[in-house]
Amino acid sequence: MATLKDFEILLPPLNEQIAIANILSGLDHEIISLKNKKRQFENIKKALNHDLMSAKIRVLKKLTPQKSRTNPLIKETPKLLNSGERS
Repeated sequence: MATLKDFEILLPPLNEQIAIANILSGLDHEIISLKNKKRQFENIKKALNHDLMSAKIRVLKKLTPQKSRTNPLIKETPKLLNSGERS
C-alpha cells in the first residue's frame, strides 16, 4: 500500500501561492459580508411582518395590478425586413 510520501505533489511557486491565498481570503471576507447583509435583511423582514401583523402598519389601499398589455421596461426588438433593413 502506497503512503502519502510516495506521491509527488507539485506546488506552484511561492509568489503564486501567496496570490491564490490573497484571492481566497478576499472571497472569504466577501462571503462574511454577504451573510451579514442577509441577516440584516431577514431581521428587517421579521420586524416588518411583526408590525403588519400587530397593526402598527396599516394597508390603507388595496393594491390591484395595472392592466397593461406591455411592460414599459421591455422594448420590442426591431424586426428585420427581407432586405436587412429594420422596421
